[in-house]
Amino acid sequence: MSDLELVEPSGEIAINNIPKAHKHLNPCVRALGPGPEGATCKNCAKLIRVLYRDKVYVKCQMRAVTHGPGTDHRVNWPACKKWEAADI
Repeated sequence: MSDLELVEPSGEIAINNIPKAHKHLNPCVRALGPGPEGATCKNCAKLIRVLYRDKVYVKCQMRAVTHGPGTDHRVNWPACKKWEAADI
């Protein structure tokens, strides 16, 4: 088991046990749990691109979508439990 998949007996992810270097990874993985092995957000149907003031920002539908940097999403983050394959 990798250190990103530490789970409490209740099934909740043990956020306190995740190494400090990994705490800024996908917030959806921290909240919902890890997705399929090797999958990234780049190939997820829930990933959206928002055009705002002539720039494109990547967001995830599983999080609140705002016009601030706090909800920007990274396409190379490991996928969360709600990952769905995007239609190509």
